Amino acid sequence: MDVYDIAAALPPVDVLRRRCLALAALDAIVTDGDRFTFAEADGETTARMDNGCGDEYDIVFSAAGVFIRGVYHESMMADYHQTLWPGLLAGLPKAFVPYLLEPRFHSGTMSFEATFVLWRLDGADRWSAGRGIDLSIPEGYEEGTDGSWLLDPVCDHPVDWYLELAETVYEAFPDRGAVEHVLALLPLDDGIVAALNPSADLVDVHTVLTRLGYPGC
Repeated sequence: MDVYDIAAALPPVDVLRRRCLALAALDAIVTDGDRFTFAEADGETTARMDNGCGDEYDIVFSAAGVFIRGVYHESMMADYHQTLWPGLLAGLPKAFVPYLLEPRFHSGTMSFEATFVLWRLDGADRWSAGRGIDLSIPEGYEEGTDGSWLLDPVCDHPVDWYLELAETVYEAFPDRGAVEHVLALLPLDDGIVAALNPSADLVDVHTVLTRLGYPGC
């Protein structure tokens, strides 16, 4: 998978936004962690994934559309002569150029950092990525060069993806039906929360879900 495959696989904006919110809600219940976050500020909503190992992505929903940038720290594109990989931003709409200057997208460096970038202007009928990016896979890079597969959980089969994450990374075993329930953003009750995490603090869960903007909270 590369950024062009992901561009074809990403769902419409409204579905993407719902999945991002649902992943943050699941993480708040299952792990009480912050691998997935979802927050509003200054008229924008940013969904973020940070696995704590140097891999991350940000999805910014704004009036202009949606801007996505991500970093896969093992990619050969992550440290290309201390600049961005050629073509990564080719064709980026002017509405999204200001994001390149925002420190939150610099990953601790002095400039914009990314191994994959995608965008979709408001009203557009498809996702876009830079033109003419050389994504030939060198020997030893089994998962592709740019790490855009980090966006898999917001593309197809998010239920299976999250169940595998919970088991292999969190060593947790949430109920499949309960995961499906949250990914559908259906109202929660104590039984659904318990099926996700029997030891979850209900008051804390309600507080976090209210802050996230989960429906019914």
